[in-house]
Amino acid sequence: MKTLGIMTLYETSERTYITAIASQAKHHGYQCFRFIPKNILPHNNEVNGELFNEETEQWESTVFPLPELLYDRCFYQEDDHSKKCKVITNWLKKSGKTQFLGQGLPNKLEIYDALKHSRLAPYLLQSDPFTSAKSFIKQLKKQSPLVLKPVNGSQGVGIYVISIEGDSMIIKTDKGSKQIQQTLPIHKATVWLERLTKRYQYLIQPFLLLVDEQNRPFDLRVFLQKDAKGEWQEQARAMRTGHENGIISNLSAGGTTSSYEHWLDSIPKNQKSFLQEELKEILIILPSIMESCFSTLFELGIDIGIDQEGGIWILDINSKPGRKLVLQTNPQLANVLYTSPFKYGDYLLSQRAIAERK
Repeated sequence: MKTLGIMTLYETSERTYITAIASQAKHHGYQCFRFIPKNILPHNNEVNGELFNEETEQWESTVFPLPELLYDRCFYQEDDHSKKCKVITNWLKKSGKTQFLGQGLPNKLEIYDALKHSRLAPYLLQSDPFTSAKSFIKQLKKQSPLVLKPVNGSQGVGIYVISIEGDSMIIKTDKGSKQIQQTLPIHKATVWLERLTKRYQYLIQPFLLLVDEQNRPFDLRVFLQKDAKGEWQEQARAMRTGHENGIISNLSAGGTTSSYEHWLDSIPKNQKSFLQEELKEILIILPSIMESCFSTLFELGIDIGIDQEGGIWILDINSKPGRKLVLQTNPQLANVLYTSPFKYGDYLLSQRAIAERK
């Protein structure tokens, strides 16, 4: 029987989603396991984790051989646990001991550097590494506000919109469904910036007003996934809308989803035609650029911002998109989401078998 292992940083991560996948394993000739990268036993290629029991539909603790296929659902941050797990995952990728469904993407700055010389460059926000509080404040005096964003961030966590007024700095960030704002004199703001960026790497972007008529931040999320033939398919697209006067639209911060088609019908006809053509080009080009610059991917979540003049911006590219948006707007796709790892896995295994026969 074929084997699929699903890796997460913690035992409780995405448990509902992963269990839904595991419940389909038997129908596709698979056994399904889940584990934390740190629990791999490298001396004998075994893993201390959990096996999904198809009879009881429960996870059971066990030790098992390294699975043939791995689905990496780890959201690596800058903490020590993430770093240790990431080192082990990178070792696994290089070892050739198993096949990853997708190799994942690097941080936001590396993605920006890969795209800024491509055909998609006009759709990118200028992104520069944060180097020091002094240089940031100097830049802020020329261009205010600016966005400060963690290069390894996800789910909109740790994003700040910072402006300067006279001798004070105004700092805004969304925490859950609330916005926190503080005003600091420059000397105190300098200390705050140095403390914030001491452990985590940040990037700087210009601030764009990407809001709807109610002054709510919004964007378009497009979810792409490879099928049983290894070809990219668009599974869903939907609008994400945040809170009034907020900064981010992420669902994890209390954002809501709505129909893309409904939103499209609300904009002028000429803008609609332009948007559709631009999106079509982006969605055709982007996956191939990502795979040519980095490595093989299984799925992508692409966030598109639309400004008040109808301009289109690629805000983020995520190789481990969540499923909440798809299930909320297209519940009929649930079976597709839960079975796609096995269908694409079969494709990868067949390609490997062909390569080994040559």
